[in-house]
Amino acid sequence: MQWQGLKSLHTLQFSKLPKLVSLPSGLQHVTTLQKLSILYCESFIAIPEWIDNCTSLVQLKFWECRSFTSLPVGMSGLTSLQQLDIYGCSPSLVNRCKKETGVDWPKISRIPQLHVHQRDE
Repeated sequence: MQWQGLKSLHTLQFSKLPKLVSLPSGLQHVTTLQKLSILYCESFIAIPEWIDNCTSLVQLKFWECRSFTSLPVGMSGLTSLQQLDIYGCSPSLVNRCKKETGVDWPKISRIPQLHVHQRDE
């Protein structure tokens, strides 16, 4: 498996990839990954359920991923996650992440630095 060779990868950014719809499955084997950013990927729709395998993640960012609408149950398993930034993604994702009332709120409520904002249009 090609991703398993990345034993010291700490930071990964996917940016302006119009055909990216989800994270590559091999990424679940990169146990050293601490920071992951998905930026300006207009077709990105989902974080796979295996995201909880990425136990070293401390920072996760999603910016301008307009098709991204919900968070997987696996988000609850990211116990090292300290920062989650969601900006300019779908309005339904922003609503699902609303403090105390959003459907996805229980998955992210324990994250210390939580920033969820809709882009001003």
